Amino acid sequence: MTSLTKPRPVQEFRGLGNIKVAVWKREYEGRVFYSYGPERGYKDKKGNWKSTSSFSPEEWEVVNSLLAQARSYVEAAMAKDATRQAEAEEAEQTA
Repeated sequence: MTSLTKPRPVQEFRGLGNIKVAVWKREYEGRVFYSYGPERGYKDKKGNWKSTSSFSPEEWEVVNSLLAQARSYVEAAMAKDATRQAEAEEAEQTA
């Protein structure tokens, strides 16, 4: 990634009303970390897109559903990462 490239989420889950949950992946010292969080897009008075992590009670069901999808995605990704890591360590030992 260059300094001009904006980091992108590895996955996004979208719901009604411009609500989404983005899943982020980062690596540090050989370990992989995931995080995720909800946000809602809206236009300000000037017509510029903004985002917030505040939701009305009517939106909670959508947010919870998207968070559940993100959690399932992260759990599967972490399991896949663990399998890859174990295979790499095993290959390293047999080499």
